[in-house]
Amino acid sequence: KVPSNLNIYTEETVNALQEALAAVEEGKNITEQETVDGYAKAINEAINSLVIKDADYTSVNQAIAQANNLVEGNYKDYTKVKEAVAAVVCNKKITEQTEVDAMAKAINEEISKLVLKDADYTLVDQAIDQANNLVEGNYKDYTKVKEAIDAVVRNKKITEQTEVYAMANAINEAISKLVLKEANYTKVNEAKAKVPSNLNIYTEETVNALQ
Repeated sequence: KVPSNLNIYTEETVNALQEALAAVEEGKNITEQETVDGYAKAINEAINSLVIKDADYTSVNQAIAQANNLVEGNYKDYTKVKEAVAAVVCNKKITEQTEVDAMAKAINEEISKLVLKDADYTLVDQAIDQANNLVEGNYKDYTKVKEAIDAVVRNKKITEQTEVYAMANAINEAISKLVLKEANYTKVNEAKAKVPSNLNIYTEETVNALQ
């Protein structure tokens, strides 16, 4: 009755069975039948006491840990991962290891199918709109603003949101550093040159207006 495969049982119960088997002494005579029957009883009890090992949940726990380390809100649909984790059944025995391995596989497969959300480019677009509303020719050097806009990379994922924010900041900083050109005073100077050298001949009111 001893199972052919003892590897599926706990070490403690297998050791107890092996001790019962090792205790058998051959060559007893009929007057020692009670002792011999005791050997059989001990072996049967040890067999009945064998305890199947628990299944190995290492791969399941690793898959769940991986899922828990993900930020659910970063993905378009995290539902299937949660369902796969919720479907895990604990306390399976080693004879059901295939089922346990299937649980881990299911979680890993759903994780592999996750699709990240796109990054939010709202601040970038607002910064670009602000730049586009400026009159480039009004500034001494508009180059840095154009370079910051040209450096924008689209199609980033939400996990790269920090990089997207940096793009917006770069445009806004370049805008903040813009320096307006000085106004052209040529016509003013031409007008000043026409001011009569002798204003004493004009009425006080009109001279005051000129001044």
